[in-house]
Amino acid sequence: MTRGNQPHVLLGLDVGGTKTEVVAISLADGRHCRHLLGGSNYQGMGIRRASEVWREAVEKCLVSLSAKREELAAAGLGVAGLDRPRDEAVIRPEFERLLGSVPFTLVNDLFLVLRAGTPDGAGVAVISGTGCNAGGVARNGKRFRVGGIGPDFGDLGSATDIGVEALRKAFRAQDGREPATALAEMIRTRLGLERLDDIVDFFIADGPELPGSGRLDAGLLAPLVFEAAAAGDGQAGAILEWAGRELGLSARAVARRLFEAQEPFPLVMGGSVLQHGRSSHLVDALLADVRAEFPGVQPVVLRFRPVSGAVRYALDLVEGEDGTARSARCALVDGVFAPLAE
Repeated sequence: MTRGNQPHVLLGLDVGGTKTEVVAISLADGRHCRHLLGGSNYQGMGIRRASEVWREAVEKCLVSLSAKREELAAAGLGVAGLDRPRDEAVIRPEFERLLGSVPFTLVNDLFLVLRAGTPDGAGVAVISGTGCNAGGVARNGKRFRVGGIGPDFGDLGSATDIGVEALRKAFRAQDGREPATALAEMIRTRLGLERLDDIVDFFIADGPELPGSGRLDAGLLAPLVFEAAAAGDGQAGAILEWAGRELGLSARAVARRLFEAQEPFPLVMGGSVLQHGRSSHLVDALLADVRAEFPGVQPVVLRFRPVSGAVRYALDLVEGEDGTARSARCALVDGVFAPLAE
């Protein structure tokens, strides 16, 4: 594929609530760029402001690669907030206006994790970070997803959920309602409190803020739970095992729709909780839960940032040549993202 005005640029966009990440790669010469912008989940900021961020992301890439809009070959778009058909009816027209005739794949951002962690995009993905979510793609292309709306709607197993459970167990242990745990003292120390119940100050009007973090988010306490569990704290371990079973429940619900019980499939695990936890309690519980029903499941911990899945979706749209050409292009994309995974 030559340059000039011929389409040669792949665009990958990962839209989240706290950040928007975009990567573009030229298939002609291997040049690439990456930009980080603010969050652009339209559910939290409105479609007009969100689409302005998406437009800025595309324009930054074109400038970085000295490319024109007609040189875009394809785009992969993973968008947080794409939860219902109603959401797609709002989001898709914005990208159609932005990209014009450029072919694109538009998915919930969960599916970027699956595409980034598998050779062909088939399997099940489960995410646990600030929130949690699970979804999958069958080998015939059928998609299914559960969760992603929030804990009030049954989605449990996120960093926030782990932090909330840590607070509950800490207070109950302090009062003698549950067994002792190191979590009470760890939370008090982490937040600089004289008494554990002084944590209430973070939730009242004009209360204090954490340096660099702002108002207290329970998810910030999740690393303490992993630390305590790794040190042998039974209550902390129980929290992580509970969270793992909740995530397993979601993963199994997805797998039932897409795979036979004895059929092997990859289970890609993404998000800060699953990728960076200091103890194995959560992942072990998750896998044990899934394997009880799907013994052939093949666990994969995501090694790349999800935006690499967006670029792979774009690459899927331009492939169609012989195997040698496809292999060369896949190698080009892999070469770009290997250092980005560090």
